[in-house]
Amino acid sequence: MSRKRKNPPLTVVLDFFGVLVQEGMSVSHNLYQMVQPRLAYEPMWASYMRLAVGRETNESFWRYVAPPKSDWRAFERRFFDSLTPEPELPAIIAGFRKLGARLAILSEIPDAWMGPMLRRLGVTGRFDVIVTSGRAGATKPEPAIFELLMRELGPVRPGERRFYVDDRLNNLAAGERYGLTGIWMRRGASPVSSYRPRHTIVSLAEGLRVVRAAVEGPASFDDARDAVLGELARALREVDARSAQRLAEMILAAPRVFVYGRGRTGLATWAFASRLAQLGLETHVVGEMTAPAISRGDLLVVASGTGTTRTTLLAAGAARKIGARVAALTAHPKSPLGKAAELVVTVAGATRRRLTNEAKSAQYGGSLFEQTLLLTLDAVAMVLKQGLARTDQEMDRRHANLE
Repeated sequence: MSRKRKNPPLTVVLDFFGVLVQEGMSVSHNLYQMVQPRLAYEPMWASYMRLAVGRETNESFWRYVAPPKSDWRAFERRFFDSLTPEPELPAIIAGFRKLGARLAILSEIPDAWMGPMLRRLGVTGRFDVIVTSGRAGATKPEPAIFELLMRELGPVRPGERRFYVDDRLNNLAAGERYGLTGIWMRRGASPVSSYRPRHTIVSLAEGLRVVRAAVEGPASFDDARDAVLGELARALREVDARSAQRLAEMILAAPRVFVYGRGRTGLATWAFASRLAQLGLETHVVGEMTAPAISRGDLLVVASGTGTTRTTLLAAGAARKIGARVAALTAHPKSPLGKAAELVVTVAGATRRRLTNEAKSAQYGGSLFEQTLLLTLDAVAMVLKQGLARTDQEMDRRHANLE
């Protein structure tokens, strides 16, 4: 039994305002809406920044911004309640934890607000490191706050990946200088910066998917090769030999063979068309300028992983109406394409849509289907080579020679 693959060391650093809560400019917008026109923006902001770096107490700040003779604690709660938590935040934090991530907060949120806000968000005790401007005596993107974060995180562990999610590009640019891969939470306006983040997201759930993609799946070529070969071996074994043999017989019986597919699937069919031509069969690729009209009795070989590609369905329908025969290769034999074809060769493999009844694959999109399709058609070409008694020398003479 193979051992379960262990994820590499992982650290995820999260901003507070704009990441854990959706309002990136919470004090500038939410709080200012509560104090104007009684209090001008500049003095409110100056008082907040003193609080953020630990030069003013929480009580003095709220007594300053709250209405005279009011309960400043109630005013503080009103502000906290005005903030919008990121949807499904506890589950997302649990998702990072499931990946084995060490979690950190890097924020200008005042120290006195951290505990109450984490309780409101339902994520108390879920963070290993919390670095604030109050602890660092500096705000982002000043070096002092990042240097404190680095000390708290400790030396980079072998193979460790460190990600940093923030809604401000200038903060991400500073973080990159400390080895943090930036993920920009695009919440709206951000200070102008030449920094271009590697990842841009609009929700923390999307950020979890980015981080998961970095730690799951093969990390080395050896692992990737083994994964691809293993998937291909399973998929090829599931190809029905009888229907594939029947495809070879239909090709041999056809006056002319036309092939059609789109995208990477199309590339596999074009490679097959090349082999058919080298075998001495009259073969045409649908859509090429030199392709003639298809006629009654000709064979159209079409491929689509899902069996729902619109142009492929149109080609199959037009061929059947003319009286040509249609053979389809698809992962879904009961799809519209499968129903339109006289012969269906079921090619197992995941498609781009990742439908529930498809084979599982660690590869992106329809790679497994496309690879299986190519090798299935190569195997059919080998059967045809034997059936036609073609020698390698004969095929060499028909091989393209103008490259």
